[in-house]
Amino acid sequence: GSELTLDDLLEGIRRGSVIPGGFCGYAGACGGCIGAGVAIAIFLGSTPKKAKEREIATRATQIAMEMVGDKLIRCCKRSTFYGVTAAIEVLNEINIDIGPKPGRHSCLYWERNPDCERNKCRYFPLEKTVTQ
Repeated sequence: GSELTLDDLLEGIRRGSVIPGGFCGYAGACGGCIGAGVAIAIFLGSTPKKAKEREIATRATQIAMEMVGDKLIRCCKRSTFYGVTAAIEVLNEINIDIGPKPGRHSCLYWERNPDCERNKCRYFPLEKTVTQ
């Protein structure tokens, strides 16, 4: 990969914008997880005819999709954390370090989601933990 440009970021937004809300429940593929593949594809310059780059991008989506099978209801932020985690893991496998994975109990958005799974979610803030 190379340094990301504004055009790369805009391309990622363009590709991601065609994934409708609720896609996870209606189509069985989470947009946040697909975003991992989109990001890796752009970063590595993947195309349908570049076998290695394509394999790495699809692997990022695959890993994120495995993570999102967490038996919890939808949360786009959690899914995005899974996508970022998967992308970092895949890049680490090819010796590219872009920084740390999202940490446990690091969500800042839980109050915006009326369906937040709270204590069941690994990203729910520890200091907010409630007993049920």
